[in-house]
Formats: sequence, structure tokens, C-alpha cells
Amino acid sequence: MLLTGDVVFSNRGHPQYAINPKRVILSMAARCDLAELETGPGWRNVGRRPKDFVKRLVTLDEANRMTAKQALEHIWFTNKWYADKLEVIYDRAIRDWQPGRKVFALVKHLYTNQRSYELG
Repeated sequence: MLLTGDVVFSNRGHPQYAINPKRVILSMAARCDLAELETGPGWRNVGRRPKDFVKRLVTLDEANRMTAKQALEHIWFTNKWYADKLEVIYDRAIRDWQPGRKVFALVKHLYTNQRSYELG
């Protein structure tokens, strides 16, 4: 989202996307299908290092997935030249951010044997 302004698992060119975008996105996410990183229009201006970072984090096989330590040591983050660019992207991404509306109760009351228990 920070790199392209769109979700990672999105293929707007998929024949079913116009009919059911949620299904296409969830199907791609379930398979960790990152084909859009190479062909999607949003990814055309994204460099190879950020793409490599995303690919190595978003993989089903845990053995091939980067650890948090490896992610922080990735060349994309340790290269000083990118620090300013990442800061600009981050600032743009959070500029108009608002917390999501909570639609669930933080405390649930359970009634068992005439006693009320709170879970939270």
C-alpha cells in the first residue's frame, strides 16, 4: 500500500475483478500470488529492492520468509540513500489516516449460573 497506493494482492485486469474484486483479492492473498509485482501498473515505478523486500516477506513458506531481523537488515532499509525517500512515502501514507471505527465490544458479559463474568 505504501509503495503503490493499492493492496498487494490486486489484479484489476482479472476477468472476475469487475464482478467480485473481493474474491479475486482474497484468492490471490490465500496463494500469496505476487504476479502483480512484475506486471501490475502500480508496480512499474517501484524498484527491484522494494519488490524483493515485499516478495521475501509475503511468502507462504515460513522457511523462505524473512525474519524481522532480516527485514530490518534488508538492503532497501540499510541503504542511506533510500532513507529520505521512505520518509516521504511514509508521511504521504499517514497524512490523512484516521483510526478505523470500532464495531465490536471490548468487554463481553457472559452469564453462567446467574453470575456475570467479564472478559476483556
